[in-house]
Amino acid sequence: MACLKTAITQSNANGQDNTILLAAGVYTLDAIDNYTDGANGLPSVTGALTIRGAGADLTTITRLTPVVPPGQPAPPRFRLLHVAPPTQLPSPSHNRHATPWPPLRCHRTA
Repeated sequence: MACLKTAITQSNANGQDNTILLAAGVYTLDAIDNYTDGANGLPSVTGALTIRGAGADLTTITRLTPVVPPGQPAPPRFRLLHVAPPTQLPSPSHNRHATPWPPLRCHRTA
């Protein structure tokens, strides 16, 4: 997940329209990254960003859901991603053309 977190941070800082390309695989968040408007697993998105996987059935971002023994506290809950205002999520038809900034690529490491 370090690659995805770094790519989002770079995207927020460069002021460009960005696309992050995720290789096929399951990307599992296991910790809180920040507390912007609540607990979040990834850095808040503050700029123009599209995250594109290898396909809906090939790339998944999920939160770790550990088995908690009886009597033990549950792990903290957090959302996967926070989109900061006034940023908006693109529609599915948005950003079908090449972006002016080279795509940021991430590969699953585990």
